[in-house]
Parts: sequence; C-alpha cells; structure tokens
Amino acid sequence: MVEPRITSIRIYSGPERKKPASGDRKVVKGVEYVRRPHIIQAGLHKGAWLHSGSRPCYRWIPVSECPQIKRELEHAELMARRKAEKESQAAADE
Repeated sequence: MVEPRITSIRIYSGPERKKPASGDRKVVKGVEYVRRPHIIQAGLHKGAWLHSGSRPCYRWIPVSECPQIKRELEHAELMARRKAEKESQAAADE
C-alpha cells in the first residue's frame, strides 16, 4: 500500500477581515454609528485631529450626532425627491 505524501504547502498571508476606515457604519442595539476622526472639541487646540503614535485616532459617533452625515442624508433625500418629480412630470407630459 502506498502512503500519501505532502509534496507542497501553500501559506497565504494577508488581512483576515477588512480594516475599519473613516466613514464606516455599524448598528449597535438599533443605533447606527459612523466612524469619524477624533477631533479635539475645546481648548487651545480646538479642531485639531487627535493622534497617537503618528496615527490618527478614530471614534464611533451616532449618526444622529454627526452633522456632516445628517447633511449627506438630507441631500440624498432631496435629490431622490427631485428625481421622482422629474420622472412624474415626464410621464405627465407624454
């Protein structure tokens, strides 16, 4: 009887999962969060990005507390309404 032999081994290296990036979103207990750079809110360096070891620090902020995300959502809703209005006018004109 011939015994099987291992003739080659392949080892793959790389990230096991996608690394989190700014703008990523997650939902925890029904609340949607967005990943944003940690920015100093008060004091002499107000508005500066917080860094640790030459890398920026990030934090998860609820979407309801992030004004930029609110504006993006409102803009997307506005554009969807305008598109729907144009389509309804085009259908009425025909």
